Amino acid sequence: MDALISVVDADDELRSLLDWLRQEDDLRGRVHLTPVVAQPGHMGGISDSLSVALGSGGALTVLATSISVWLKHRRSDLTVEITVGERTAKIDGKRVKADPESVRKIVEAAGRALAQD
Repeated sequence: MDALISVVDADDELRSLLDWLRQEDDLRGRVHLTPVVAQPGHMGGISDSLSVALGSGGALTVLATSISVWLKHRRSDLTVEITVGERTAKIDGKRVKADPESVRKIVEAAGRALAQD
């Protein structure tokens, strides 16, 4: 199963997130840029996204944790959307604090939203 990740209204930050996730040992080789293909008669795609092969194990938790840590290093408020199957979770950079407890709560909320049957 794959997770699709987009950074809302900040395509330039998506490449920064791509580089960040590719440095995560548990995600190495699983993260790819997925460009949006322009439809005939249109100027270009709306937004690129990242595709992450989750496989088995705790890859989703690693992914959500890594994104939360990446958000703490951003200077602007960002929202990251993670979609797995029919489920989408948003991690809002406006609410990410530096303390580990806040990151844990965000990761757990995203994991619950994406893992529901």
